[in-house]
Amino acid sequence: MYFACTWAMSVPSSNIALILAEYPTGQALAPWIAATTSLSVCVILVFIGDLSDIFGRRWFTYLASAAGVVGLIVAGRATSVPMIIAGQVISGIDLTIGCLATPHLAEAVPKRWRAPVVGVATMFVSVSGVGGHLSQGAFMKHGVGGQNKGLLFFYRPGKRPNLERYSTQTQLLKIDWLGIFLGASGLLLLLLGMQFGGQLKYPWDSAMVICLQVIGTIVLVVLCTISLVLNFIEGMLIFSVQAFMPQIILVMLTADFFLSVVYNLPNALFTMVAAVGFSWIAVKTREAKWIALCSLCCLVIGSGLMALMQPDINYAVYTIPACLIGAGIGGLGVIIPIISTLCTPDR
Repeated sequence: MYFACTWAMSVPSSNIALILAEYPTGQALAPWIAATTSLSVCVILVFIGDLSDIFGRRWFTYLASAAGVVGLIVAGRATSVPMIIAGQVISGIDLTIGCLATPHLAEAVPKRWRAPVVGVATMFVSVSGVGGHLSQGAFMKHGVGGQNKGLLFFYRPGKRPNLERYSTQTQLLKIDWLGIFLGASGLLLLLLGMQFGGQLKYPWDSAMVICLQVIGTIVLVVLCTISLVLNFIEGMLIFSVQAFMPQIILVMLTADFFLSVVYNLPNALFTMVAAVGFSWIAVKTREAKWIALCSLCCLVIGSGLMALMQPDINYAVYTIPACLIGAGIGGLGVIIPIISTLCTPDR
């Protein structure tokens, strides 16, 4: 499931250039192909954890997989960019649940083993990021499918423990529904404002963009004031890389799609190495803060260097920021779930 959700995230976003070649009139809507799935993740993750604790993971996983199938069918049969975006919105439901595969793995092992387990899981992001592009053509060519059937018949998670023996109604009443509403609406408004801003029809100083961002920020401030808890989503880094780095390669280095996947290998390789390396360091040193800061520095430096790239650069120069960004994603992808799981009870 982790592979499936990563492919659903990376394949459509990295094909934006090819989609626009097929539908050139959809240029203004192209950013939404990548943005819609991230909106689904930000909003649904606010409440899906509490509900799955009450009703179990299995049926949420089944429903999400069904939504993924429907979304892919809609996007695959699309005749316009808005139809592709609609399919991406539906697929975002599956992607959201699939992203929970990492904390699910952490739940299944003792705390002292969570760092290496999460490190290996994060390493697979890079494997699937490269393999997704290569395998999509093979799957479509040879008609390979049926992965969801295997999930349906073989996924049998155990029941969630209920040590307090609360009834389902009591558990539902204990959920912070006000916080869910404020978090979901605030994130949605703020992200919509950021996505609309800068477009020809909606400049940054337009009333619509300003209102969305101001209202979204106020709602989030109210939420933080009430709960004094702020949740950072590391997955946004992966969304950005999957969406924009393939476009940079296609514009600056090569127009060949298969070769662009090969050019992206250094980024994927350093994500894998950083995931395993930082998880090993976390196990040996019992330290998380400096690993997070080091990963963040790699990400900031790599992004800054990437902004300096020019169309006439050679491939060797491009690999430096690409590798730094990969190291930052791998490190944060490991350490943030570890910190989150260690701060929560084993049950």
